[in-house]
Amino acid sequence: MNRLSDRMLHAIQAAGTNQARLAKACGTQPTTIRDIVVKQTEPRFRLLFKIAEALNVSPLWLAKGEGRMRLEEPRETLPRGKLFVVPVKGVCSAGRWAEAPATSDVSAEELMIPEQRYSELFGLTVSGDSMDKHYADGTILICCPLSIYTSQVRDGDHVIAQRVRAGEYETTVKVISKDLAGRVWLVPESTNESHQPFLAADASAETVEIIAIVVGAYSRR
Repeated sequence: MNRLSDRMLHAIQAAGTNQARLAKACGTQPTTIRDIVVKQTEPRFRLLFKIAEALNVSPLWLAKGEGRMRLEEPRETLPRGKLFVVPVKGVCSAGRWAEAPATSDVSAEELMIPEQRYSELFGLTVSGDSMDKHYADGTILICCPLSIYTSQVRDGDHVIAQRVRAGEYETTVKVISKDLAGRVWLVPESTNESHQPFLAADASAETVEIIAIVVGAYSRR
C-alpha cells in the first residue's frame, strides 16, 4: 500500500466502519474523507491525526506507510483518545535575519501530535537547505525549550540556535558537535557546502544562544 488513500481504506475496513462514520468521528464532512480516498487529496496535519486516532492506527503509518499499522505504545505515553496541540510559530532558516525572533511569531498553524513528553512544545517550519540531509524544505520541527529539557544536551543532538547581530535575529537548526578543546560547534549537515559551522560561544559582534532541542519532525509529504 504505497498511497495514503489505500492505507486509509484498509484501516477503515479493519476498523469495521465506513467513510461517513469516520467523517463524523473526526468532525469533518463525508466529502472531505471521500476526496482523500478518491482524489488522493492530502489532509492537513490536524485532520490526519484525527483520522489516525479514530481508526486507532499509527499516524506515521497512515501518512507514510512506515512502522506498524496499529498503535502499540503504552497508554501512559500515548493516551487513547487524546491528542496534543503544538503551535507552529515562525520559520527556521539559515541566513534569514529578521527584526524579531521566529519564536515570537503568532502561531498561524497548529500541529496535532499523539504524545507530549514536555510542556510548552512549539513548532518551527524549515526553510532552505542548511540541514537538508535531515529535513526537507517545509518540514515542521517539534521543539522543546532548553529551559524545560530534562536530558543533557549531547554531541549529535539537533538544536535550535538563535543568533543576534545588530538588533536582528537568525533562527536556525544545527547539530551539536564538540571539538578536542571542548568548544561547542553548531554544524549544518547540508548538501550545500556554502553553509559553515559556527561556535555556540562566539566572540564576534553577534550573540549565539541555543534556545531549544528538536524532539520530533513532521514532513508535509
